[in-house]
Amino acid sequence: MGKAYFQPTYEEAVAIVGRRIAERREEMDESSMDTSSVRRAFDATIQDATLIAELFGVTTRQVLDDSERESREREEEI
Repeated sequence: MGKAYFQPTYEEAVAIVGRRIAERREEMDESSMDTSSVRRAFDATIQDATLIAELFGVTTRQVLDDSERESREREEEI
């Protein structure tokens, strides 16, 4: 029996990271997060972007830029 797995395209992966950025930003807006919580959210975003960058052979900066753009587009839709 073969294993089922999800293999997203770069655009799908960026959309996932963008959604997570938007969710974290919303959480920060809704609550008064302390500095350590903000730092953990930032670190999680960097980890997400680094993983995507390594999987697709691009820079972390590119993933962050693309994901931030996706996040902004998602927030504008709401």
